[in-house]
Amino acid sequence: MQNWGAVGEETIESQYGDYSLTVTSGWADATDELNDAAVLEVADKVREKYVVVIPYSWDEVDEDMTLEEFADYVSQDIVGNIDNGRRTSEPDATVEGKSAPSYQVTGAIDDLEVTYWITCSEAEEGYFQTIGWTLKNMANKNKDDIQTVMHSLKVG
Repeated sequence: MQNWGAVGEETIESQYGDYSLTVTSGWADATDELNDAAVLEVADKVREKYVVVIPYSWDEVDEDMTLEEFADYVSQDIVGNIDNGRRTSEPDATVEGKSAPSYQVTGAIDDLEVTYWITCSEAEEGYFQTIGWTLKNMANKNKDDIQTVMHSLKVG
């Protein structure tokens, strides 16, 4: 579901309205196109920009796992699932007013060089992994817009 906000901004909600991201011109709802586990998927396909939100309920997470440990685990999982994966820490983001650990991962999928940004956040329901990506040669150009969308996540 799409709702128009400030000039040039649009809010895209998940199917049941539990999650939302704020996007700018060019972005669109990409439900069921990017990741089977995602509850919210948006894309600016012309500019090769993509963002998904994947929730993990408390039942799916080790009860002793901190948010930082969760972020380390899920980012390392991405590194292990791409060719020549490399991870670097990014400054913590702010999602819904809370600090959110972040990483950048580069590597290749099917011979395409890609750059991912992973931000993990916490809500009452559990942890959330918000992943943005683009082609590696477009990373510098697309990073700010992708991360702005990622960090606009609203839960509830």
